Amino acid sequence: GLDRVVLSRLEVGDWLDGAATFIHQGSGVPMRLLLSGDLDLRSYGKLAGGEAARADTTAPMPMSLKLGRLQLSNTLFLSDVRADFDQGLAAGGAFGGRVNGGVGINGQMSGQGRGLRLSVTSQDAGGVLRDAGLLRQASGGEMMLDLAPHADGWNGSMNITSVRVNDAPAIAQLLSAASIIGLPDQLDGKGIFFSTIEGEFNINKELFTIYRSSAVGPSLGMSMDGYIDTKRKQLDLQGVLSPFYLLNGLGSILTRRGEGLIGFNFTLRGALENPQASVNPLSLFTPGMFREIFRRRPPKQE
Repeated sequence: GLDRVVLSRLEVGDWLDGAATFIHQGSGVPMRLLLSGDLDLRSYGKLAGGEAARADTTAPMPMSLKLGRLQLSNTLFLSDVRADFDQGLAAGGAFGGRVNGGVGINGQMSGQGRGLRLSVTSQDAGGVLRDAGLLRQASGGEMMLDLAPHADGWNGSMNITSVRVNDAPAIAQLLSAASIIGLPDQLDGKGIFFSTIEGEFNINKELFTIYRSSAVGPSLGMSMDGYIDTKRKQLDLQGVLSPFYLLNGLGSILTRRGEGLIGFNFTLRGALENPQASVNPLSLFTPGMFREIFRRRPPKQE
Protein backbone atom coordinates (compact mmCIF):
# COMPACT_ATOMS: atom_id res chain seq x y z
CA GLY A 1 0.00 0.00 0.00
CA LEU A 2 3.02 2.34 -0.07
CA ASP A 3 2.35 5.25 -2.43
CA ARG A 4 5.25 7.60 -1.78
CA VAL A 5 7.85 8.73 0.73
CA VAL A 6 8.14 12.49 1.18
CA LEU A 7 11.21 14.12 2.70
CA SER A 8 10.28 17.77 3.12
CA ARG A 9 13.90 18.66 3.97
CA LEU A 10 16.92 16.79 2.67
CA GLU A 11 20.50 17.90 3.28
CA VAL A 12 23.61 16.08 2.07
CA GLY A 13 26.94 17.55 3.18
CA ASP A 14 27.36 21.09 1.91
CA TRP A 15 26.27 20.31 -1.65
CA LEU A 16 22.53 19.52 -1.47
CA ASP A 17 19.79 21.44 0.31
CA GLY A 18 16.32 20.58 -0.85
CA ALA A 19 13.45 18.10 -0.70
CA ALA A 20 12.87 14.64 -2.12
CA THR A 21 9.89 12.47 -2.99
CA PHE A 22 10.15 8.74 -3.74
CA ILE A 23 7.14 7.52 -5.77
CA HIS A 24 6.09 3.86 -5.83
CA GLN A 25 5.69 2.60 -9.43
CA GLY A 26 4.65 -0.99 -8.88
CA SER A 27 6.00 -4.28 -7.59
CA GLY A 28 9.54 -5.02 -8.76
CA VAL A 29 9.91 -1.59 -10.38
CA PRO A 30 12.37 0.96 -8.94
CA MET A 31 10.80 3.96 -7.22
CA ARG A 32 11.03 7.29 -9.01
CA LEU A 33 12.90 10.13 -7.28
CA LEU A 34 11.72 13.72 -7.57
CA LEU A 35 14.45 16.06 -6.27
CA SER A 36 14.09 19.81 -5.76
CA GLY A 37 16.11 22.55 -4.06
CA ASP A 38 19.68 23.82 -4.55
CA LEU A 39 22.66 21.77 -5.71
CA ASP A 40 26.26 22.98 -5.25
CA LEU A 41 28.80 21.29 -7.58
CA ARG A 42 31.77 23.60 -6.94
CA SER A 43 33.64 20.75 -5.23
CA TYR A 44 32.24 17.93 -7.34
CA GLY A 45 35.67 16.92 -8.70
CA LYS A 46 36.96 16.31 -5.19
CA LEU A 47 33.76 14.57 -4.09
CA ALA A 48 33.85 12.23 -7.10
CA GLY A 49 37.43 11.17 -6.33
CA GLY A 50 39.83 9.59 -8.78
CA GLU A 51 38.23 6.15 -9.01
CA ALA A 52 36.29 4.99 -12.02
CA ALA A 53 32.57 4.42 -11.48
CA ARG A 54 31.87 0.93 -10.19
CA ALA A 55 29.44 -1.33 -11.98
CA ASP A 56 25.99 -1.26 -10.35
CA THR A 57 23.91 -4.40 -10.76
CA THR A 58 20.77 -2.91 -9.22
CA ALA A 59 18.00 -1.55 -11.42
CA PRO A 60 18.53 2.16 -12.12
CA MET A 61 16.25 4.61 -10.32
CA PRO A 62 14.47 7.06 -12.66
CA MET A 63 14.94 10.62 -11.49
CA SER A 64 13.52 14.08 -12.18
CA LEU A 65 15.23 17.28 -11.01
CA LYS A 66 13.64 20.65 -10.38
CA LEU A 67 16.37 22.88 -8.99
CA GLY A 68 16.21 26.52 -8.10
CA ARG A 69 19.99 26.83 -8.35
CA LEU A 70 22.85 24.67 -9.63
CA GLN A 71 26.13 26.28 -8.54
CA LEU A 72 29.26 25.61 -10.68
CA SER A 73 31.61 28.32 -9.33
CA ASN A 74 31.36 31.33 -7.03
CA THR A 75 30.13 33.51 -9.90
CA LEU A 76 28.54 30.98 -12.28
CA PHE A 77 25.28 29.10 -11.68
CA LEU A 78 22.24 27.79 -13.51
CA SER A 79 18.76 28.68 -12.26
CA ASP A 80 15.39 27.04 -12.99
CA VAL A 81 17.08 23.74 -13.85
CA ARG A 82 14.83 20.98 -15.16
CA ALA A 83 16.07 17.49 -15.98
CA ASP A 84 14.68 13.99 -16.49
CA PHE A 85 16.75 10.82 -16.23
CA ASP A 86 14.25 8.08 -17.01
CA GLN A 87 16.92 5.36 -17.12
CA GLY A 88 18.80 6.60 -14.05
CA LEU A 89 21.70 9.04 -13.61
CA ALA A 90 24.28 6.69 -15.14
CA ALA A 91 22.39 6.65 -18.45
CA GLY A 92 22.34 10.44 -18.58
CA GLY A 93 19.68 12.67 -20.04
CA ALA A 94 18.69 16.15 -21.13
CA PHE A 95 18.52 19.24 -18.93
CA GLY A 96 17.81 22.95 -19.27
CA GLY A 97 18.30 26.09 -17.22
CA ARG A 98 19.22 29.78 -17.20
CA VAL A 99 22.78 31.17 -16.97
CA ASN A 100 22.97 33.26 -13.76
CA GLY A 101 19.22 33.68 -14.00
CA GLY A 102 19.38 35.10 -17.54
CA VAL A 103 19.50 33.51 -20.98
CA GLY A 104 18.32 29.92 -21.33
CA ILE A 105 20.51 26.97 -22.31
CA ASN A 106 19.93 23.29 -23.08
CA GLY A 107 22.28 20.45 -22.34
CA GLN A 108 22.96 16.74 -22.19
CA MET A 109 24.49 14.94 -19.22
CA SER A 110 26.40 11.69 -19.62
CA GLY A 111 28.65 9.55 -17.43
CA GLN A 112 29.10 9.75 -13.67
CA GLY A 113 31.84 10.32 -11.11
CA ARG A 114 34.99 11.75 -12.68
CA GLY A 115 33.62 10.60 -16.04
CA LEU A 116 30.71 13.05 -15.87
CA ARG A 117 30.26 15.28 -18.93
CA LEU A 118 27.93 18.26 -19.39
CA SER A 119 27.40 19.28 -23.02
CA VAL A 120 25.65 22.65 -23.29
CA THR A 121 24.23 24.41 -26.35
CA SER A 122 22.67 27.83 -26.86
CA GLN A 123 21.30 29.79 -29.81
CA ASP A 124 22.25 33.04 -28.04
CA ALA A 125 25.99 32.81 -27.45
CA GLY A 126 26.24 36.55 -26.88
CA GLY A 127 23.63 36.34 -24.13
CA VAL A 128 25.52 33.50 -22.42
CA LEU A 129 28.79 35.50 -22.48
CA ARG A 130 26.97 38.55 -21.12
CA ASP A 131 25.13 36.75 -18.31
CA ALA A 132 28.25 34.78 -17.37
CA GLY A 133 30.03 38.12 -16.84
CA LEU A 134 32.62 37.61 -19.59
CA LEU A 135 31.48 40.32 -22.05
CA ARG A 136 29.19 43.23 -21.24
CA GLN A 137 27.65 43.42 -24.70
CA ALA A 138 27.68 40.59 -27.20
CA SER A 139 24.91 39.48 -29.52
CA GLY A 140 23.93 36.53 -31.66
CA GLY A 141 25.89 33.39 -32.34
CA GLU A 142 25.62 29.70 -31.52
CA MET A 143 27.55 28.11 -28.67
CA MET A 144 28.71 24.60 -27.85
CA LEU A 145 30.26 24.10 -24.40
CA ASP A 146 31.61 20.91 -22.81
CA LEU A 147 32.34 20.69 -19.07
CA ALA A 148 34.12 17.90 -17.18
CA PRO A 149 34.91 17.73 -13.43
CA HIS A 150 38.44 18.34 -12.23
CA ALA A 151 39.98 18.29 -8.76
CA ASP A 152 40.15 22.09 -9.06
CA GLY A 153 36.64 22.83 -10.30
CA TRP A 154 35.66 22.18 -13.93
CA ASN A 155 37.61 21.95 -17.17
CA GLY A 156 35.81 23.26 -20.22
CA SER A 157 36.06 23.73 -23.96
CA MET A 158 33.95 26.23 -25.86
CA ASN A 159 33.16 26.92 -29.50
CA ILE A 160 31.13 29.94 -30.64
CA THR A 161 30.23 30.92 -34.20
CA SER A 162 28.99 34.22 -35.67
CA VAL A 163 28.94 36.58 -32.68
CA ARG A 164 29.22 40.38 -32.62
CA VAL A 165 30.94 42.18 -29.71
CA ASN A 166 30.18 45.76 -28.60
CA ASP A 167 31.36 47.87 -25.69
CA ALA A 168 34.27 45.71 -24.49
CA PRO A 169 36.58 47.98 -22.43
CA ALA A 170 39.53 45.58 -22.54
CA ILE A 171 39.43 45.23 -26.33
CA ALA A 172 38.94 48.99 -26.71
CA GLN A 173 42.06 49.65 -24.64
CA LEU A 174 44.05 47.21 -26.75
CA LEU A 175 42.94 48.78 -30.02
CA SER A 176 43.78 52.22 -28.67
CA ALA A 177 47.18 51.11 -27.37
CA ALA A 178 48.00 49.55 -30.75
CA SER A 179 46.78 52.72 -32.55
CA ILE A 180 44.56 50.71 -34.88
CA ILE A 181 42.37 53.12 -36.82
CA GLY A 182 38.73 52.36 -37.47
CA LEU A 183 38.16 49.35 -35.22
CA PRO A 184 37.38 51.36 -32.05
CA ASP A 185 34.56 53.04 -33.98
CA GLN A 186 33.20 49.61 -34.96
CA LEU A 187 33.31 48.53 -31.33
CA ASP A 188 31.23 51.57 -30.29
CA GLY A 189 28.87 51.21 -33.26
CA LYS A 190 27.52 47.99 -34.69
CA GLY A 191 30.28 45.95 -33.07
CA ILE A 192 33.18 43.79 -34.24
CA PHE A 193 32.15 40.53 -35.87
CA PHE A 194 33.92 37.27 -34.94
CA SER A 195 33.18 34.24 -37.09
CA THR A 196 34.61 31.85 -34.47
CA ILE A 197 35.60 32.03 -30.82
CA GLU A 198 37.28 28.98 -29.28
CA GLY A 199 38.76 28.32 -25.89
CA GLU A 200 39.91 25.78 -23.30
CA PHE A 201 39.68 26.80 -19.66
CA ASN A 202 39.22 25.84 -16.01
CA ILE A 203 36.73 27.35 -13.58
CA ASN A 204 36.91 26.83 -9.85
CA LYS A 205 35.43 28.67 -6.90
CA GLU A 206 37.33 31.92 -7.50
CA LEU A 207 39.79 31.56 -10.39
CA PHE A 208 39.02 31.43 -14.11
CA THR A 209 42.08 30.05 -15.94
CA ILE A 210 42.27 30.36 -19.73
CA TYR A 211 44.64 27.74 -21.11
CA ARG A 212 44.10 28.72 -24.74
CA SER A 213 41.63 30.90 -26.62
CA SER A 214 41.21 32.56 -29.98
CA ALA A 215 38.75 34.91 -31.67
CA VAL A 216 38.80 35.27 -35.45
CA GLY A 217 36.94 37.71 -37.70
CA PRO A 218 37.55 39.50 -41.00
CA SER A 219 38.84 42.67 -39.29
CA LEU A 220 40.51 41.26 -36.17
CA GLY A 221 42.16 38.12 -34.82
CA MET A 222 43.17 37.48 -31.21
CA SER A 223 44.80 34.79 -29.13
CA MET A 224 44.78 34.93 -25.33
CA ASP A 225 45.63 33.00 -22.17
CA GLY A 226 45.96 33.84 -18.49
CA TYR A 227 43.93 34.29 -15.33
CA ILE A 228 40.82 36.09 -14.06
CA ASP A 229 40.30 36.31 -10.29
CA THR A 230 36.54 36.59 -9.84
CA LYS A 231 36.76 37.28 -6.08
CA ARG A 232 39.23 40.16 -6.29
CA LYS A 233 37.91 41.14 -9.76
CA GLN A 234 41.42 41.25 -11.19
CA LEU A 235 42.83 39.83 -14.42
CA ASP A 236 46.25 38.95 -15.81
CA LEU A 237 46.05 38.07 -19.51
CA GLN A 238 48.44 37.96 -22.44
CA GLY A 239 48.08 37.33 -26.14
CA VAL A 240 48.49 38.59 -29.68
CA LEU A 241 46.30 41.09 -31.52
CA SER A 242 46.24 40.76 -35.34
CA PRO A 243 44.41 43.52 -37.26
CA PHE A 244 42.97 42.98 -40.74
CA TYR A 245 42.93 39.25 -40.10
CA LEU A 246 41.22 38.42 -43.40
CA LEU A 247 44.51 39.26 -45.18
CA ASN A 248 46.95 39.00 -42.29
CA GLY A 249 45.70 35.52 -41.40
CA LEU A 250 47.07 34.05 -44.62
CA GLY A 251 50.31 33.46 -42.74
CA SER A 252 48.64 32.01 -39.65
CA ILE A 253 49.83 28.49 -40.49
CA LEU A 254 53.07 29.50 -38.74
CA THR A 255 51.35 30.86 -35.61
CA ARG A 256 48.74 30.00 -33.00
CA ARG A 257 45.04 30.02 -33.84
CA GLY A 258 43.80 33.64 -33.96
CA GLU A 259 47.22 35.13 -34.75
CA GLY A 260 48.20 36.53 -38.12
CA LEU A 261 51.68 36.68 -39.57
CA ILE A 262 51.83 40.27 -38.30
CA GLY A 263 50.55 41.02 -34.80
CA PHE A 264 51.10 42.88 -31.53
CA ASN A 265 51.96 41.02 -28.34
CA PHE A 266 49.86 42.47 -25.53
CA THR A 267 49.12 42.16 -21.82
CA LEU A 268 45.97 43.08 -19.89
CA ARG A 269 46.39 43.49 -16.15
CA GLY A 270 44.53 45.09 -13.28
CA ALA A 271 40.89 45.68 -12.39
CA LEU A 272 38.37 43.66 -14.36
CA GLU A 273 36.26 46.72 -15.21
CA ASN A 274 39.21 48.92 -16.18
CA PRO A 275 42.34 46.87 -17.03
CA GLN A 276 45.59 48.42 -18.13
CA ALA A 277 46.60 47.46 -21.67
CA SER A 278 50.20 47.23 -22.81
CA VAL A 279 51.38 46.52 -26.36
CA ASN A 280 54.93 45.56 -27.33
CA PRO A 281 55.69 47.49 -30.56
CA LEU A 282 58.80 45.41 -31.29
CA SER A 283 56.65 42.28 -31.67
CA LEU A 284 55.07 43.81 -34.78
CA PHE A 285 58.33 43.22 -36.67
CA THR A 286 58.79 39.69 -35.36
CA PRO A 287 57.56 36.81 -37.55
CA GLY A 288 54.75 34.88 -35.94
CA MET A 289 56.77 31.76 -35.17
CA PHE A 290 59.19 33.75 -32.97
CA ARG A 291 56.63 35.61 -30.84
CA GLU A 292 57.13 33.24 -27.89
CA ILE A 293 60.19 35.27 -26.83
CA PHE A 294 57.88 38.15 -25.92
CA ARG A 295 55.52 36.23 -23.63
CA ARG A 296 55.50 33.89 -20.67
CA ARG A 297 54.47 30.28 -20.91
CA PRO A 298 50.67 29.77 -20.94
CA PRO A 299 48.95 28.09 -17.95
CA LYS A 300 49.59 24.35 -17.85
CA GLN A 301 46.50 22.29 -18.62
CA GLU A 302 45.97 19.08 -16.64
